Amino acid sequence: MRDILPGLLAIAMVCPLGSAQASKSIDAGTLTITSNTPMGTRISTEEFTIVQNADGGFTMTINASGGRQMRSVLTTDSLGNPTAYEHHGRGGEAVETTITSKRDDSGVLVISELSTRNPPSAPFRFGPHTMLFGDGGTAQCWFLGLGPIPREVSYFQTGRWSTVVARLSDVGRESVTIEGSSIAASHLVLGDGSMRREVWLDSQKRLLRASLGTSLVAVRTTLPK
Repeated sequence: MRDILPGLLAIAMVCPLGSAQASKSIDAGTLTITSNTPMGTRISTEEFTIVQNADGGFTMTINASGGRQMRSVLTTDSLGNPTAYEHHGRGGEAVETTITSKRDDSGVLVISELSTRNPPSAPFRFGPHTMLFGDGGTAQCWFLGLGPIPREVSYFQTGRWSTVVARLSDVGRESVTIEGSSIAASHLVLGDGSMRREVWLDSQKRLLRASLGTSLVAVRTTLPK
């Protein structure tokens, strides 16, 4: 027993209990979102947190408030491809939408939608290397910073319940002003026209700014910590 104890102590020092299960905080903040709609300009907010999980994947939680109240939780692999997704939103006229996910018998991720206004859409089965962008999820543009750039990106958008394939490019270094401070950022662009998605990330890949088409701009309200 005395011969065994030193070996066990050495292993415990090298591999602390619980270290394999530890998750790591990547980013957290609030975006102020300005949307231009036929009814005028609308201001809303998204509070987001990003955590890297023990398996190398990520979980982003978003709470959106303003014209609509929404909460989304998106879990992905290390390249931003979804492994689980939950969303619940309440909009005008008390319309509620819920999206849930599960694995089918073959292990493929399937998401389903229920709405108090619209008939349910057909469940969507995710193919390989397909990302997800959901309603009230402007911060999800952050996932574009994972993986090689440039590249072709296939993604499913829950708002249109359809798949899009577009080219992702790095258009260079720019600066983003937050609380009066100028921060150097990488500017990534996906697609063009009304489907164009843009995201600005700092040197530590923290989210600074995002935009959708020409009608929505989201800017971080406070400096990253």
